[in-house]
Amino acid sequence: MNTLVNYHSDWQKKIHEAGRLDAQRRACITFKRLFEQILHRKFQGNIIDVGSGDGSLVTVLNQQPKIKTVGIDIDKGVNFETDRLPFKTGQFDIAIMNSVIEHL
Repeated sequence: MNTLVNYHSDWQKKIHEAGRLDAQRRACITFKRLFEQILHRKFQGNIIDVGSGDGSLVTVLNQQPKIKTVGIDIDKGVNFETDRLPFKTGQFDIAIMNSVIEHL
């Protein structure tokens, strides 16, 4: 687990590399369109990004009005295969796993 946490810490240092935040801004636009044009719901509220990686999507989402986003990844000591997430049921309106599929 330490190797994974170290890897994750190194990854978080890359949040401000050229293009990382721009890519997440495009993802944010896509989420907003998905919610508003397809689901006919406002893209707002309390959001959790499970497997948040370097936190760049959390950073971008928290710049949006009416959105409060929390990210969680292995650096928080959570084993996603065995542990329950350390949040209350119903605490979030939206759950995102934007950067998870490539790890499965």
